[in-house]
Amino acid sequence: MYRAAVEASELLDDVSDDTAGAVVAVPGEPRLLSVSDAARPAVAPAGYRVDSTTPADLPRTTGGLAPFDAVVLDDVDPSRLDTAQRRALAQHVEQGGGLFVLG
Repeated sequence: MYRAAVEASELLDDVSDDTAGAVVAVPGEPRLLSVSDAARPAVAPAGYRVDSTTPADLPRTTGGLAPFDAVVLDDVDPSRLDTAQRRALAQHVEQGGGLFVLG
């Protein structure tokens, strides 16, 4: 969900209804990347495509994380991620990607 605020021009002071609404549908199936040593992902919400990887195989670039709307770190000790992986995760979040840390 996105929320936007719009300030009306003084030219519209005589408008009695100053509310508006919109629904934006994002095409495609949302994708999660589950990072864990477990055989199955900790989360698998309906309507999401969930890909799985191990901490050692977590992408080391933001380009490698770009296809994913969010990354789920499931009981991953941060010391198992190298500097490039941590940097890629930080940049992914800064660019709007989600990050869930479990365990």
